[in-house]
Amino acid sequence: MFQPTLITVLLIGVTNARLTTNWEQWNQTSRKPEWWWGSNTTAENHATSHRRPSVTTTPSWWQSIAGVSTKFTTAGMASSWPNAATSFPSWWQSTPRPHTPSYHTSNNEQRTSYIWIPWTSPRPATWWPQYSTQSTGRFPVEQFSTTTPYESWTSAADTTPWWFFSTGTPQHANTAITQRPRTSSLSTTTQHPAPTTPLQTLEERQCACDPAKLYLDIVVVVDSSISMTKEGLFEVAADLATVFQSMNVSTGRNVGQFVRVALVTFSNQAFINGNFDDFTSYNSLVKRLFQMPYLGGSELNIGSALKSASDILQSSRYYARTAVLLYTSAYSQGGFTDPKGIANQIKESGTKIITVAFRQQPQGSLVEKLSHLASPGFSFASRQSVITDEILRALCQVNCYCEDNWLQYTDNLYSPRLRYGECIRAMDIDANWVTASFACKAMAPEAHLVNELTPHKSYFVFEYARNVLPRPYKYSIGLRFDPLSGNYAWQASNNTKVPSSQSYDEWNPGYPNRNKGDCVSKIERNGWYDVGYQNVDCLREPMRYVCQMPACDTENFCSSPQK
Repeated sequence: MFQPTLITVLLIGVTNARLTTNWEQWNQTSRKPEWWWGSNTTAENHATSHRRPSVTTTPSWWQSIAGVSTKFTTAGMASSWPNAATSFPSWWQSTPRPHTPSYHTSNNEQRTSYIWIPWTSPRPATWWPQYSTQSTGRFPVEQFSTTTPYESWTSAADTTPWWFFSTGTPQHANTAITQRPRTSSLSTTTQHPAPTTPLQTLEERQCACDPAKLYLDIVVVVDSSISMTKEGLFEVAADLATVFQSMNVSTGRNVGQFVRVALVTFSNQAFINGNFDDFTSYNSLVKRLFQMPYLGGSELNIGSALKSASDILQSSRYYARTAVLLYTSAYSQGGFTDPKGIANQIKESGTKIITVAFRQQPQGSLVEKLSHLASPGFSFASRQSVITDEILRALCQVNCYCEDNWLQYTDNLYSPRLRYGECIRAMDIDANWVTASFACKAMAPEAHLVNELTPHKSYFVFEYARNVLPRPYKYSIGLRFDPLSGNYAWQASNNTKVPSSQSYDEWNPGYPNRNKGDCVSKIERNGWYDVGYQNVDCLREPMRYVCQMPACDTENFCSSPQK
């Protein structure tokens, strides 16, 4: 049997002073200080307390002093960390996983890198092209700076890969993006065989993204000040014409999958160049884009422009999601023209704000400033690679949502940046497994009891359930033994089934046990603030249950009124 060893990793070229002090790990997924060394347990990014999950053949903690990281196993912690707990939540697996060893790298230009543990969460929203993967999403953890690329390192003790990735150029998740082979341009990185249990058959539903089927009301806001220049205004017009080229641009308030566009230009004050009823086709929109007036002027009043956009959005369609697409070459804050207040009002109303910093690199200061106006994950720079694709992806994310009383599955329950094409809902009254399944299917054509195809989805559902269900936690999910295949399978849309991956099933002690029943529920473990899979009688054990249905998107058109 493999015995884990103590490993010390030297972080090359670390310049961040925060690493000169101790940092202790806590449970990143649950956001709780389950293992904490010190009195401060509330700081999100405390100077001496940072989170870094470790998944090895045995659970372990990390400690860092002066740039040197040391990994401790449970046995090795007794003397070094006397105050640390030795119990682990179910999501933190303690058995070997069929994954390749770790890859570490960094971006010299960006000088910021992150780390991601694939099986614990979806793929990050920002991802280096040379590192492909089979899932999507974002898992934020500790970041630090460097002036030298990290050397890759591997260890037999690390059976799960860790990748650093840069925030410089986002590579947003989307089913239309071709997955790249897992290769690296770094000569220090050793290539390894693919995992023996591929995850591509266990992906959650992505948000469909067909620009021709978008149904949005979009207000385009364009800086026309002296800093933009006349030539720059034409560049923005061409970029916007490219973005809207694949969309069905129209007018009217009738129900349908088409996009309505309004246009606002601004310098020291804002001017409405077109309302939702003015652009009857793509051609009429393009004509107006290339006729946008160059206002000049050295003052910039983004707040006034956003106020005009907010006024226009009062006439949006009842079923359409709304977005503000802001292009600007500068940013002025403070005083009565500070745009943060009106930007926050717009976002609180449900409208998403997408910002594009003109003539800026992704790491430019203007991008950082505009990110405070933008919705999370929707701040871009004009010099990003294929910026039009980034904007289209953002608009598809805006057009991916859940109907009232349903919660959208995202990369993070509390601060989402990436949305998936799935909605879940915990029900308020008990039912046995079979009748719960009937109830879910009756709610929508493709609804069913919730499936948990990845550990991240499993934890997301539990985190949601424990906020809305009473203790002890006990709820039915869409897992049942399938006699035809001789294995457990998940319910899916249109009465289909997805085979369960036993590698990721978190059964309670003594389970699976078909003598108890063929249906499966999530039931709280004795003495744990956690749940695990457990067989139940399909007809005789009523409890709460969680349903799932596809999100509204370009392939699942929804026209019901919104709140």
